Amino acid sequence: MPSRSWLEITGSIHCNSHGGKNTNRFTYDQLYDEIQLLVDTFNIDPELTEIHTLEVGMNLYVLFAVFPFLKNCLLQFNNKSFDRMGKIGFHIADRSQGIPKLYAKASQVLRWEMKFIKMQPVLRHLKKEYEGLCLADLGNQIILDKLFQLLLKSWDQVLLCDDDIDIDSLPVSPADKELMRFGCMKDYWTKLKGNGTKDYEHFRYKKDRFTDLTKQFGKDMHSQIKELLVNEYDLLSNLSRNLPTAHNHRFPVPTVYMVDRIRESDNITNKEIININNKGSLGKEAEKLIKRCRCCGRDISHQKKSSVYCSIKFFPLAKQCRNKISNQKNNPKRKRARVADELISQALSAPSPHERIIKSKLRLEELRSRMRANGIIK
Repeated sequence: MPSRSWLEITGSIHCNSHGGKNTNRFTYDQLYDEIQLLVDTFNIDPELTEIHTLEVGMNLYVLFAVFPFLKNCLLQFNNKSFDRMGKIGFHIADRSQGIPKLYAKASQVLRWEMKFIKMQPVLRHLKKEYEGLCLADLGNQIILDKLFQLLLKSWDQVLLCDDDIDIDSLPVSPADKELMRFGCMKDYWTKLKGNGTKDYEHFRYKKDRFTDLTKQFGKDMHSQIKELLVNEYDLLSNLSRNLPTAHNHRFPVPTVYMVDRIRESDNITNKEIININNKGSLGKEAEKLIKRCRCCGRDISHQKKSSVYCSIKFFPLAKQCRNKISNQKNNPKRKRARVADELISQALSAPSPHERIIKSKLRLEELRSRMRANGIIK
C-alpha cells in the first residue's frame, strides 16, 4: 500500500494573530483571517485539513486579584483535585481526553480553557463522530456556539470555595459549619469520595450541600465567572464584522493540495510539522507521527491508544480494514495447516520403523529357506 505525505501544523492561531501572545481578545474576524492565512500560506484545502488537538479557551477581565483566587478558592474539577501549573495557575494533568486549565494571564486577567488531546469528547458534543472536525468547520457559527457551550459545560464541573465566609457566624447547623470548614481543604474531598457506590452518593450529597451553602453565604464566584464567560462570548460576537453562518463560512479552495500527495516509491510515511505560534517563524520541528490505520492509512489519532485499525464507532466501513488484514494473515495460516494435516496423515498411514525391520527380517528368512530348498546354502 502506498504511503501518504502530509503536513502537520501545530501551535495557536490566537497567538499567531497577536504576535505570540494570547492575552488580548480573539474575534471571529481574526479567526477567519488566520484560517485564510493558513490556506494561502500552505496551499491546503480547509475541508480536508483535519483537526486532531483542540484548545477552547477564553480570557476574562475580572475585578478581583487572580493569583489569591487561584491559590485559595480552587478545589476540584469533575471530582479530581487541581495540580499546580508553574507559577501562573492550575490544571489537571492526568485527564487523558480533556485537560482543564485555569490560570492568570495578568494580575486581573483570568483564562479558562479546555485542551482536548483526543477529539472524542468534542466530536460527541458536536454529534460528528463519523465525520471528524476540519479547519473549515471553525468558520461555522453553529459549531462555534457548540464549542462555547462545551467550555461552559466544563466550567460547571469546577468546585470552588469562598475563604472570606465567617463560618462561626453562619445561621446553619453544626454539621453544615463543619462541612464549610473542612470543605475548603482539597484532601477532604479526595478522602470523602471513597471507592464504593454508597461512598460516592454520600460524596455527591456533601458536594451539592457545600455548593449551595457557598452560593447562599458567599460571593458565589462560580456563578459570577460563568456569567463573565457568557458576556465575553457575546462581546466577541458583537465585535465581529461578518458573523459566520451555515452558508458563509466556506473558504476558497486552492488548486493544489498538499494533504493527498502520494509517494509510490517507498513505504516510508513522510511528515512535515510547522509551528505557527509566531508570524514569520514557520520552522520545521521534531517529527511526531500521527497514528494511522495499518490497512487504509486513515488517521485514527482520535481513537484509543491501543487502536491499530479503524473503529466502527467513527467509520461505518471499518470492518473492511479488519477483514482485509485478517484474511491476509489467516490465508497463509490455513495453507500451512492443510500441509501439516497432509504430512501427519501420510506419517500415520506409513509403517513405523519397527514394522519395517520386522518385515525385512521375514523376507530375509523366506529368502534363506528358498535357497536351502534349492541346495544353494546348507
